[in-house]
Amino acid sequence: MLEVVLMNRRSWSTGPHMLSPQLSAFIRNWRATNFRERLDAIKGSYLMAKKPFERELQAIEEAHHKASPEDHDPEVWTYQDHLSYRAAEVLADLADLRNAFAVMIYHRWERSAHQWIEISGSPNHEDITKKLTAAGISFHEDLKMLQLLANVAKHNSAKYGPKLFASHRGLFKVGFDPQGTSPTGKMPEHVDWAGNLALTDEHIPAFCDIVAQSSPR
Repeated sequence: MLEVVLMNRRSWSTGPHMLSPQLSAFIRNWRATNFRERLDAIKGSYLMAKKPFERELQAIEEAHHKASPEDHDPEVWTYQDHLSYRAAEVLADLADLRNAFAVMIYHRWERSAHQWIEISGSPNHEDITKKLTAAGISFHEDLKMLQLLANVAKHNSAKYGPKLFASHRGLFKVGFDPQGTSPTGKMPEHVDWAGNLALTDEHIPAFCDIVAQSSPR
């Protein structure tokens, strides 16, 4: 029966009420289990994806300790300068990786929500959460934060950047002040919101927990 259900997955994404109570219950349980399995895969993928960058940072640190004065011409470019530049590039890559996984986690939830409830057209975040509530599916209080974060990380959104900064300033680099360079004190038109995010390893499983608590259980 499982093969038949999976083959007709599109048909029961919009009409489980037309199925038998037993099959409807099976589908709900399968969706919940599948969603959590996907989150586990995302968390495992992140751990694997960051390893090359961590190895490179370790190699840079070891090279830093082994460097000698003969390794550079201090009047041009020191070897320490070279290592510092490499480390900064690797750290920037790691930041981009975390931003990408934050986007992935939110979009996994958003796509899955289209299976849990009847949705037509192109609903926004508020439309989806209203329908989830009506269907008896609760969601985590920080789900809105994750939606803002996904838009900032993916689009460098000037619409959502100030909202995220106002509500969750801790997600940004220490000292980041988007209004600091504005002579008028108003928000500048062009701000590197995404580039100033400061996500950590701990954020990835935390974001997974947020969407896990915003799904059928």
